[in-house]
Amino acid sequence: MVSTHDFVTAQEAADILGVSAARVRQLPDEGKLPQPVRFGPKASVWLRGDVEQLANLGTGEREYTAVSELMSPASTPLVRSFEGIVDFPGNWGSTMYQVHVRMWRGRAHEGERDVVVLGALSDRPDLVRVNLPTIAAIVDAGYLNGRGRSATWILYHSGRRSSGFLAGQDFENVIFEVSTTSRDQVEVHASSRYQVEGQYTEKWRLNRLFSRSKDRRTVVAAREMLPFSRPRFRRSDIAEVERVIGERFECYPAPAYTEATITRYLRGQRRQIEVEDDRTSEGSLMTALARLESVPMSDPFSYVARRACPVLADEIHQRTEMQEGLSASEPWWDGTTPESGARPEVWPTLFAARLVPVRRGNAQERMLAQYPIDREWPWSADRVQRELDLLRDLRLWLDDVDKYGDHPAEDVEHAVRRAIEVVRHWLKVADFDAVESIIHPTHAARVFGVVGDCDRKYLQSVRWRPAAMQVRGERAIVGELDADDLRYGTDADNNVVVHSPSRATFGVYWPIVVPGQPYPAGSFIVADGEVGSRPVYVETPDGTLRPLPSLPAMGGSEWNFGYSGGGPSTLTSAIERTVALTESAERSTIPHAWIDDQVRYSSEDSLRISVDELRKRLHAR
Repeated sequence: MVSTHDFVTAQEAADILGVSAARVRQLPDEGKLPQPVRFGPKASVWLRGDVEQLANLGTGEREYTAVSELMSPASTPLVRSFEGIVDFPGNWGSTMYQVHVRMWRGRAHEGERDVVVLGALSDRPDLVRVNLPTIAAIVDAGYLNGRGRSATWILYHSGRRSSGFLAGQDFENVIFEVSTTSRDQVEVHASSRYQVEGQYTEKWRLNRLFSRSKDRRTVVAAREMLPFSRPRFRRSDIAEVERVIGERFECYPAPAYTEATITRYLRGQRRQIEVEDDRTSEGSLMTALARLESVPMSDPFSYVARRACPVLADEIHQRTEMQEGLSASEPWWDGTTPESGARPEVWPTLFAARLVPVRRGNAQERMLAQYPIDREWPWSADRVQRELDLLRDLRLWLDDVDKYGDHPAEDVEHAVRRAIEVVRHWLKVADFDAVESIIHPTHAARVFGVVGDCDRKYLQSVRWRPAAMQVRGERAIVGELDADDLRYGTDADNNVVVHSPSRATFGVYWPIVVPGQPYPAGSFIVADGEVGSRPVYVETPDGTLRPLPSLPAMGGSEWNFGYSGGGPSTLTSAIERTVALTESAERSTIPHAWIDDQVRYSSEDSLRISVDELRKRLHAR
């Protein structure tokens, strides 16, 4: 039963929140407090829990960063004390990511006020959100001198409506629970510096507390040591941000919210700049076309380049016509107004950049003019075959120039990949079955721990060599393994195998192409082991273990007991595909329910499915 102690008056709520009673009465209309409970025409009260939740007082002795919606307007504009790009580490590996940091400081009603806006750049906004405690610790240690515990933290995100994660110009007040961790537990060092507007801004790397570790427990423990934790998010808007800093806040259209654009804007004395918005990806296609045109005749794949250039040029022509058609029906959207159909309650009035269409140079126009627009459609059978031949040749070229190839060249790899994307797209439109029948890549590097009896038996059957052969499969696997005591070999199907005895790990250049003949009678689909995703083999009557082919584009089809995502369902599909192709059966005749039951409800430590039983059920349907 709710007692009178559970309710507070406007004045009591004001005392809890640190605002006036009049301000408390405004909060329900702004959606920041529930509507009051009314006792008669004049008496209004609020639930104490609602008020305390708003104030982030909780029930213990915890401290929180500031709540922006409770702050009074800045009587005079705060001083912008810092703006720059700050590096932060992700959860795994040594890769550093970037966040746009803007800070204001000055006198306000409550005393000295610090406001920090963390801008999630458009390339990876999700990484900023999930690493906010780490980012706050870096900013606090490097720029706030420990004042971050009382600062107001805002997360800014500029997104397109189609992004699925927020949309438009979005703001959230991030409220951290703060600890009493001493600042000397967070140690930072300045790395590269660059000067903007006469003052130095710095990129920081984390040291000591956030040292990289592949052990998840170590990472979690480090996160728990952070002075900022358990971020809570309250929706905010541009009006609230401008109210607490006392000046206009510049925003960025989503495609333009990059480090390069920010640097241009700051160096241009904060005058609005134009940023080309390549909505048809013409830039990457043009770069690919120019690179393929430069392939010398002495290159073994020059004939493939000559055939691919008209394809890329035609794709650029087609996309240009499409964009011109759209421009004729609706005006160009420059990112400084709400997208068509969006009606936000408030919208920024100051933008650092606006979007403009891509402008071609004379050299690009001359390059495109060499290639007429291809108007043939639908394609004839001969045209489909020519495009299939081109796709196969492009994939052979890709295998030669990517990072695992015999002649790696990153710029050529990019150009060939773009050509493959275009050719494959139009082939799928013209003849979907024909292009899907071409499997590429034919293998994928997979690394496992030596855990079960199946793994040990498989490794015993490998034909080991005294030295590496420097073939593509070996290079792909070694790129995934981190060991010095590697030995190299091939299995019964000539798949490349690399093994590290000291680390008890092994890698297989796992097949994706299915064998051309059925597995012999008496075969079993097997896997075992208690830890992690386990490799799945086909055990033939002579005891030989052969890798079960993976699904194309899935990378792997392991047995992962109890995991309903990429484990059982993917493995079930891999078994169905293998059976359908080796038995020349229609996928609709495969006993899906039985296979799925065998995978999901097998013993927790071992998997064993009879191929004979599967074949019997197949022919009985």
